[in-house]
Amino acid sequence: LPFNCSSATKHVLLRQSEQALRKAGATQLPMSADSYDAFMQQLPADEASNVSAKLLYLNQTFDKEPIGHLVDLDGQSAPFRKYMTKDKTTAASRHDQPEAYSGYATTPHIKMPQGYSELLADISGDAEAKYGTKVVEVPLTAGDEVRDTIVVNLKRLKKADLANDGLLPLPTKTGKNKFLMGRYSVWFDNLQDSKEPKVHVSLGGYLLIKDNK
Repeated sequence: LPFNCSSATKHVLLRQSEQALRKAGATQLPMSADSYDAFMQQLPADEASNVSAKLLYLNQTFDKEPIGHLVDLDGQSAPFRKYMTKDKTTAASRHDQPEAYSGYATTPHIKMPQGYSELLADISGDAEAKYGTKVVEVPLTAGDEVRDTIVVNLKRLKKADLANDGLLPLPTKTGKNKFLMGRYSVWFDNLQDSKEPKVHVSLGGYLLIKDNK
């Protein structure tokens, strides 16, 4: 049967965004555009950028109604942007700081392929590794349960064009299931502030569970 991926993505990202805002201390929602931007600037840059990337995707893909209970734009320009860590480094050293990158796909429906018994739409994974790492293992969780693991090549991930190509199939570590990546975010600790900087990876999408029969 067809599965409405677009609707599932919207609800997953809305829930994750609201949880992140409330965890960060937002007590009164919705915020105005100006209040949202001021609130984001008080958070760590990676957290702020991750939430804003999700809300930007929702705002561009659907309309302002889905995010209206979080941010009331009221005709103003969307304040969703990347937030950079504040520091006093020189322009040359800031130039060496790698930029975060992310991507989102929109797909109205997918069908359950033959040989698979379950489709998990609410699946995501987060991982971190030492800065300079080229391949990162990201466990995929649904609720509190790890259902599989994705081995991600960051160079390939950076080239992924989900907006134009749609969901990106990725092999799982078990070799049985199939992961359809619908979003990704990659950001880095500030190289000037961190003694042991790390790369952070966040993925989301749909996991097809292989039929064991």
